[in-house]
Amino acid sequence: MGELDEILRQVKQQTGQEYRMIRLDDANVTIKRFRGYDFVLADDPEVKGTILAKDCKSPDSKIKIGGSALARISKKDAQKHREKVAKRTATKLALIKGTYHKEGENIKRQMGKGHSHFKTIFKAEE
Repeated sequence: MGELDEILRQVKQQTGQEYRMIRLDDANVTIKRFRGYDFVLADDPEVKGTILAKDCKSPDSKIKIGGSALARISKKDAQKHREKVAKRTATKLALIKGTYHKEGENIKRQMGKGHSHFKTIFKAEE
């Protein structure tokens, strides 16, 4: 990723925006556009006068490198998406821990009095 990082350093970053390279396959572009990403074009102020704009030979004037293009998103939208992913991850982890705890209790019940040798790996948080 060293070369892509170097390319992103050439972008004259605008306040309140985050930049990244995104893959140009249809499904990925659709998802990114839905999240709020916009492509950076050769005549945008972020790249105007840089080597990125000079070497842009794309007919749609997107800044492309291989199968990726430079895109921007507002920091507010990016933060909202990160919080949504963190919440989803925490929910999934809580469900996994709950299921694991229930299964451990079921195993203890099935073992009867011999369950004293059975130890769970973690305790459920309440």
